[in-house]
Amino acid sequence: MIRDLLDESFVLRQRQFLANRLAAEADLLEKGRPASVEHAEEYEVTADDLRAAAALLAEPAIDTGKDTLVYIPSDPVTCLLQACLEESYHAAGVVQRAAVSGLARGAAATDPVTDLRLPPSLRTPADISALVAFEEGDPRYAS
Repeated sequence: MIRDLLDESFVLRQRQFLANRLAAEADLLEKGRPASVEHAEEYEVTADDLRAAAALLAEPAIDTGKDTLVYIPSDPVTCLLQACLEESYHAAGVVQRAAVSGLARGAAATDPVTDLRLPPSLRTPADISALVAFEEGDPRYAS
């Protein structure tokens, strides 16, 4: 599992980012933007489908994992989002393996879960938008 996806604040930021992005895409689709229409036809979705997915993601998560080393949500929407993001980042080939040597000490010793990370440039939603929009491997089209 990618370490960033085990961070509650990261996952919940992605959830909000995707809700906003899907709502914006629904608006563009209704306005007839050619690329939006093409993608909607390809994936067989409507503006209403995108708005419904955006509304679902915009709802507050049922649970939070405050003060936990690993965030594993029991909220079904967040859990599915977490899994879709994991798959999408791997498919996009952006996952990095941290270099580890010897015994972990200090901060690294408190993070034994995984050595997989996103590159620093993809750790914020604004930077994630640099991935190709609505293509295979795009975590913004997870829903």
